[in-house]
Amino acid sequence: EYDRYWKTFGTFLKNNGRAASIVRIGWEFNGTFMYWHADNAGTEFRDCFRKISTAIRSTDPEVKIDWTFNAHASPVPKTGTPWAAYPGDEYVDYVRRGFEDDTHQYGGAQMPSRQRRIGTWAVVLAAAGTVALPAVASAAPTTSELPGAEYAFAPPSYAARAWGHNTFGQLGNGTTGTPSFSPVPVTDLTGLDDVRAIAGGAGSGFALNGDGTVWAWGLNNVGQLGNGTIINSNVPVQVAGLEDIRAIAAGSNGNGYALRSDGTVWAWGDNSAGQLGINQAIASSTIPVQVLGLTGIRAIASDGGAAYALRRDGRVWAWGLNNVGQLGVGTTTPSPLPIQLLGLSDIRAIAARDNSAYALRSDGTVWAWGENGVGQLGNGTNITSLAPAPVLNLTNIRRIAAGVDSAYALDETGTVWAWGSNTVGQLGNGSNAPSSLPIPVTGQTGLVGAVAIAAGANSVYALRWDGTAFAWGNNGLGQLGNGNPAVPSSTTPLPIPGLQDVRAIAGGLFDGYAIVGAGF
Repeated sequence: EYDRYWKTFGTFLKNNGRAASIVRIGWEFNGTFMYWHADNAGTEFRDCFRKISTAIRSTDPEVKIDWTFNAHASPVPKTGTPWAAYPGDEYVDYVRRGFEDDTHQYGGAQMPSRQRRIGTWAVVLAAAGTVALPAVASAAPTTSELPGAEYAFAPPSYAARAWGHNTFGQLGNGTTGTPSFSPVPVTDLTGLDDVRAIAGGAGSGFALNGDGTVWAWGLNNVGQLGNGTIINSNVPVQVAGLEDIRAIAAGSNGNGYALRSDGTVWAWGDNSAGQLGINQAIASSTIPVQVLGLTGIRAIASDGGAAYALRRDGRVWAWGLNNVGQLGVGTTTPSPLPIQLLGLSDIRAIAARDNSAYALRSDGTVWAWGENGVGQLGNGTNITSLAPAPVLNLTNIRRIAAGVDSAYALDETGTVWAWGSNTVGQLGNGSNAPSSLPIPVTGQTGLVGAVAIAAGANSVYALRWDGTAFAWGNNGLGQLGNGNPAVPSSTTPLPIPGLQDVRAIAGGLFDGYAIVGAGF
């Protein structure tokens, strides 16, 4: 009965032109918000969200599913930290964390009472704090029987911020040349007025707008802006011919990638190593072309000369340069077409940068392959690996990110782990010594409750649940965004004071990017 309700609800959204809306599912650990009861067991909690997510997305694959839970429920949930109760990327979309919480603490950080950010959601709250869903079918339970879901008819708009290097106009604010040591607005005068995803390449920035279009700015020497020219732009320009896009990625060799809602992948820019995946010996493409042989894709990543795609079945595909085994197929033979990585399954996230690649399994372990000259594969050696191998000493990981010769992981307690090169303090452990094994980022007092991580070349970023952001590593061109040119680098995390209400973060080669609420 409830499966049918959620499927019908998805059909209602799609048929009424609201396919890309946000549905927030409420949850109390005593079972009063949902009718799939859980007894504080994490597996049951996640299973409930899996059922709802699968049901809605079976009829409306474009919907985003947010989540909230009452940490003051009785009995008190055995969560420990916000991450411990996070359903998982495969079940929900991290839109904005919502809480109903009076007294429960996470790592010493008190959550504000009823921190639901109600003002950002076009919903009407009932007196009891629940939201009635629209009646979508006579066969469905009445709305009073299904409290705890919030339906956003008009999601808020979001804006982009950028800081750091600006030689090619990659800050996107209409200027060129002078770096910025503090975040500045990326101009929205060109049509980029509702940023939902952001990515940084080598001298170029990319953004996904709420209407499914893709925009780019900065360096365009090989067509990486995708607008049919090779002319740089210091303001966002629309990537030609793309619509209905759900995710984007940027390569450090001058590439852009886009994932359509139908599961196909599109690429543009440099093709010197076959990284466009079109099996053609062309130097580059100034407009998007479809990567051949890929369907059912849910995530994409690029390290520059190679690119990666994660299928909905948990399998990974790769194509392009393979001089140090970055395709992960056991050879060093390049491929102009996607090929499947054997022995790697049940993957839920991928990341790559500078000839090394990483995959996060649903069991919370991380796998890595490719170049390993400074221990960036995290297996205790400096030996290159042609096939995926486990990163040692990591468990319960929720997020991964890749820098140049370094990598990062965020576990369910909110702890950030780092390994690889550490020339400018990018491991965040208070030193400049490299490590071939994961080590915790130190000085993380301000990072309690981290929910996302990102990396540039040698600069790293972390996003907290409260919308604040931190950075560490190289600051020679303002990559840390702290407004202080006198600090060339930092070996421990520093707050980015110019950012509030941050929804997402990304790292370009020498730039940082963020999505913020439109009011900031």
